[in-house]
Amino acid sequence: MMWFLLITVTFLFLLIGKIQISLCNTTFQIGVLLPTDPQLPFDMQKVKPAIVLAVNEVNKRCLLINKNPFEVRYGDTNSSYIVGPLLAIDFYANRQADVFLGPVDGPGLAAVSRYSPHWRIPVISPGGGFNYHFDNKREYQLLTRMLHSSKTIVHFISRVILPHFNWTSVRIIAERNVIEAQSECYMLMGALCRELRHPNSKGESKDTCSHSIFDVDRKNETKEKLRKTLDEAKAEARILFICMDSNLFREFLLMAHDLDMINGEYVFVYLDIFRLMRKDMNLISWYKNESTELENSKARRAFETVLIVAVKRPDTERYREFSYQVNTIHEKIYNDSTQTGKLVNPYVATFYDAVLLYAYGLNRTIESNQNASDGFAVVRKMWNVSFEGSNGIVQISETGDRVSDYSLFDLNPKSGQFEEVGTYFGVNSSFILLKDIYWIDEVKKTPLDVPPCGFDGSKCLVHKNPALPWIYFTASVTSVIFILTIIAFWYFKRVSFEAQLKAMNWIIEPDDLFSMEDFGIKYKTFKRDRHKNDQIWPKNIDDIEEDERYRETVKNQTCIGVFVIFTAKRLHWVIKDKGESWTGQYFPDIILTENVFPFLKTEENVIDPDEVVFVHDKAPCMQANQTQLCFKTTTLNFVIMIFGLKFPRSECGGTYWNNNQG
Repeated sequence: MMWFLLITVTFLFLLIGKIQISLCNTTFQIGVLLPTDPQLPFDMQKVKPAIVLAVNEVNKRCLLINKNPFEVRYGDTNSSYIVGPLLAIDFYANRQADVFLGPVDGPGLAAVSRYSPHWRIPVISPGGGFNYHFDNKREYQLLTRMLHSSKTIVHFISRVILPHFNWTSVRIIAERNVIEAQSECYMLMGALCRELRHPNSKGESKDTCSHSIFDVDRKNETKEKLRKTLDEAKAEARILFICMDSNLFREFLLMAHDLDMINGEYVFVYLDIFRLMRKDMNLISWYKNESTELENSKARRAFETVLIVAVKRPDTERYREFSYQVNTIHEKIYNDSTQTGKLVNPYVATFYDAVLLYAYGLNRTIESNQNASDGFAVVRKMWNVSFEGSNGIVQISETGDRVSDYSLFDLNPKSGQFEEVGTYFGVNSSFILLKDIYWIDEVKKTPLDVPPCGFDGSKCLVHKNPALPWIYFTASVTSVIFILTIIAFWYFKRVSFEAQLKAMNWIIEPDDLFSMEDFGIKYKTFKRDRHKNDQIWPKNIDDIEEDERYRETVKNQTCIGVFVIFTAKRLHWVIKDKGESWTGQYFPDIILTENVFPFLKTEENVIDPDEVVFVHDKAPCMQANQTQLCFKTTTLNFVIMIFGLKFPRSECGGTYWNNNQG
């Protein structure tokens, strides 16, 4: 029995040794699926020198146990999502590929990645990064994305940018070109919106995300669609995350300028996922040579509200050395020195890193005595690892996605160029703010994602109190009653005052007033019949017979002098005797002393004899020395008022007042 066990164990060791020797003698084949289009950054001619360099590096570092070089085969996909999968099928059928590098285009990559689990062949590609469908590892089990993934950029935005600026409510605007089946923006923004709406551990969704899908048709109604999209966004957000073609984005901002959205309240965050597709990886620009100066000026101001999120451009010394090596091989293969001194596109670098990653995974699989021809075994050794790549440390996540670095750009108001103001390092999920961000018009505070009063002003509305209508009613009724009370009080006082006045017997009746003509008639009648006690004085000229009226008033009319004085109670006059002078002694002795003063001392004639105001004009008789002496010697306490004149204090016991002072 012991001999049998010993023989069995020896046989197994020999069998394992044969398997290892067989694997060590195996040459692993790489199938490259790329287009030959010089306009693309992942053109076959650009990528091939990097793959050659990577194979040489594997041999140089002795990364494979069998020390056999990779056998590389290239297939031209002709930029077709149909040709690429057909080439993959051909490679598989002829057993010419242990791993596929590419395709890069989304539809072609999706097809090959769906087939690969059935073939048990890994797929490594820089494509599919922004399509969240590729995050589904149940469908794309052997796909490793080497450039970026939607998870990484979504994590950067949701876990870094939004908390850094304290934004929780955003608007997602994505371009979707249905005709050309290019919807990377649509896929990426969809993943971002789902992440923002994803509830936390408490089941709460902290962030609010609304979205607009902009279907591009390149027709005349594009501007109307832009206007409609912005009108909808204004009602729901102040922070807009946008992913679209760079030229379309410029038109988008010009429309925002026309809608008065370039006022410091709005922030436009542009996800520049197309940066790597441009020559020299240039950022978008507000300036256009074919545009007018006015339009460029508007675009210049509009771009001051823009922040750009883009893949970080490699800038290390290691990457410069790598670019030099690739360009040297390129010159040898194609006899072309135009690329000398330039940095290679990151798409090219990912294929270099892909070859190294596969070599690491393959070697670890062999070391663990697993089947190196089993793509599932190799992929498990490729994921969740770190290694030295083209630009330093390359980290592959546990889900088979490269952890990428991103940059945040802001427009320098002085130079008019976008500058990097922040860097996100995916390896340790850290964000470093390099410069202060310039907000338009030098606003110091970060723009709010939600206005203080809300988008419709409802937050500033005072909530209605159920008792508020009754409060308003009570206040209104109280005000009306108060006003009516004041009016009633005023009316009562006025009526009372008029009643008191009417009750006084000193009011002069209208019939007692007459003209000087009537007075002359009365005087003539009085002179003629003063000896008759029963004489009735006529009150108006109609009471005198016609012949008597003519004789007395016209024919025999004479001039007489009359001194008239009236108080609040009585009217009194004194007829000057014929031949007497107003300025002589006659006036103070007869007119004043015998007639006026006794009249003013009687309570029946005045309201208060102790407070008599004697009002007169500037008549000579009033200014005579005899008159002044008369006022001084009288027992009345006079206040003398002269209309229109200013006099000093008199020596006759009274005070001269100007009527303007009274």
